[in-house]
Amino acid sequence: MLATLRRWFHALREVAGFTPTRRLAYAIAAVAPLFLVPGPVGRWLGVVALVAVGAALVVDVASLPRRERIEVEREFPETIGVGDRVEGHYTVRSDW
Repeated sequence: MLATLRRWFHALREVAGFTPTRRLAYAIAAVAPLFLVPGPVGRWLGVVALVAVGAALVVDVASLPRRERIEVEREFPETIGVGDRVEGHYTVRSDW
């Protein structure tokens, strides 16, 4: 079961082009208590808040740069021995 979920998650990530962050988890956690409000009011509050989070997610994902518009370079020595400590740098460029 866990392996199936892991495969599904990786496939979803490839299609969606992003990985959910803590910010999304916090937003869902903030919405969850609304479903505990008694009666249909709580249900509607929860659904409306969840739809708002979904809309914000769509806008957030749509505003991400495409993979082709990001360039990452690594700068490290050509050889590194096992256990050696060396300094290296990553350079990230985006033209969006």
